[in-house]
Amino acid sequence: MNPQSPAHVIKKSLLAILSLIVIYTVSFNFIDIPCAQLMHHLFGPIASSDQKTVLSPNSLTDTGLSFILCHASLWIKTIFSPSHWLVLSCIFILISFGLTFAKKSRLGLKNFSLIFLKLGSIGILAFILTGILKVLLARYRPIEFFTHGLYGFHFLSDRWAFDSTPSGHTSMAFAILGGLASQVKKTWLWILIIIICLIIAASRLILNNHYLSDLIFGGYVGLLSVYWVNYLVQNFLKK
Repeated sequence: MNPQSPAHVIKKSLLAILSLIVIYTVSFNFIDIPCAQLMHHLFGPIASSDQKTVLSPNSLTDTGLSFILCHASLWIKTIFSPSHWLVLSCIFILISFGLTFAKKSRLGLKNFSLIFLKLGSIGILAFILTGILKVLLARYRPIEFFTHGLYGFHFLSDRWAFDSTPSGHTSMAFAILGGLASQVKKTWLWILIIIICLIIAASRLILNNHYLSDLIFGGYVGLLSVYWVNYLVQNFLKK
């Protein structure tokens, strides 16, 4: 079978989705709540329904490591927000169009145009998939567990407190940065990007904005977006 045939892509995608379901189910039933309780005990802050982070009294007076990690996580949350990744993706698309229609060195710019097109498309696809899944599943965020004892899925809601899964920060980071690594194809870059993505994901746990399984789900969405867009561009646009 052709490694790049549609059947092969579908098979690999289904295997990835199946593995996600298994991992997500295990985490949901056995790991998520203990992990969230541990983060709440260690760092104190939990996400509020108005998308701001409320620090517990202990965290406000703590000048140690937990204080530093909490505030660093707030910076990471702001800098690497999904909306920022989406804007960057749109910029990549515009750059791709600009390079495509450039008059000078058109042949030499073609590869760069495709790279920017891939990165932009990956980011947009991941953003759309994440948004749709959030609304469809409408999983309660940890704030709902700690304040109202709610755990699980509400389904079909766009309320912030009900859109825990998948993690938008994590899916967009894995999508854009993973897409970049897939183009450069350097081991050191993959290692660096994995570290950055894990730091972004960890910040979501520290702030108790998400459960562990939400982060895993987000990573899968991001990497599958990379895989699908690379396949489509490679087989249908790169002539």
